[in-house]
Amino acid sequence: MEQVNDKTLKYYKAILNNIPDAAWLKDIKSRYILINKAFEDISGMSSEKIYGKTDFDIWPKELAEKYLLDDRSVINKAEETVIEECIKDRSGACKWVETIKTPLKNENREIIGTVGISRDVTQRKESESKLRKFEKDLRSLTLEMTQSQEKERRRISIALHDNVCQNLAYCRIKIGELEGQEQSVKSSLILKDINDIIARTIQYTRSLTFDLSPPVLYELGLEPAIEWLGEHIIKKRGMDFSFVHEEEPIEMDQELKVLLFQITREILTNTLKHSGAKKVSVIVRKTGQSIMISVVDDGVGFNVPELIKNRPDSYGFFSIRQRLSHIGGYFNIKSHPGNGTRANIVVPVQ
Repeated sequence: MEQVNDKTLKYYKAILNNIPDAAWLKDIKSRYILINKAFEDISGMSSEKIYGKTDFDIWPKELAEKYLLDDRSVINKAEETVIEECIKDRSGACKWVETIKTPLKNENREIIGTVGISRDVTQRKESESKLRKFEKDLRSLTLEMTQSQEKERRRISIALHDNVCQNLAYCRIKIGELEGQEQSVKSSLILKDINDIIARTIQYTRSLTFDLSPPVLYELGLEPAIEWLGEHIIKKRGMDFSFVHEEEPIEMDQELKVLLFQITREILTNTLKHSGAKKVSVIVRKTGQSIMISVVDDGVGFNVPELIKNRPDSYGFFSIRQRLSHIGGYFNIKSHPGNGTRANIVVPVQ
């Protein structure tokens, strides 16, 4: 063939014959100059028969046209191109191939054709597809577990409030009636001790009820619940807490409120444990069709890539990302040693 000398052909022939994948050489007009054994097996043509032919002599028209355009692109751009595509065999089954095409140059660095190597990656693509399905199922399961946990927490919270607290309150009323009657000094002291114990138990049970599933989330909404959360978790520990939000409550369904509340609680708990901060802020705002919640602190900070590499789920990153990705949201952390941390949650409103 013109412009491709024997020295170049021998050089590439030695290389191609040692490649297990289908490989070939074409001249500047996309005519085949050289193919290896793997290409012979796929095309059903020998090197001698394929010499000088184009893709239109071997493959269906639609594939041949595509291959020709790929060749033109490689030559015009003068750079390697990697193409991953599905090719249907005679039975109609999809066969995935990864093709690398590179400009073929002569000793003067002039482009005189193309070199191609094509590898069957069907098994890899099937494995990737299975992995994506597994990840999708895992995200779905994680979200379902989160929702089930919240429902159970809510059920226990209501049971504590409606049964335990009510029964204890009734006991206090009855003890109060006894205290109003004439008693011995010893009996009065015992009744007072019992009354004090019941009072403390009621207080603890109410606190536990709020920790499990705060009624404010269901009765007033996400923003008041987050504000209560900051006061309850952060401010009570001696840290400054500020809360910034829209004037009007952001409308969203109950499940999304619960999810965002849970994630915000996890981040605030981690902030309390690890940040060493003096000030913590939570910002809730609507941006377009999305809700963004940012938790910002002035603590010690950390190297995010290093932490993710060495302790990928030390801050619950994996769990949070899994739950958010299932509903089209995402989570990111911005932090530097000595410069505090900013955690951002972004989810679509619908």
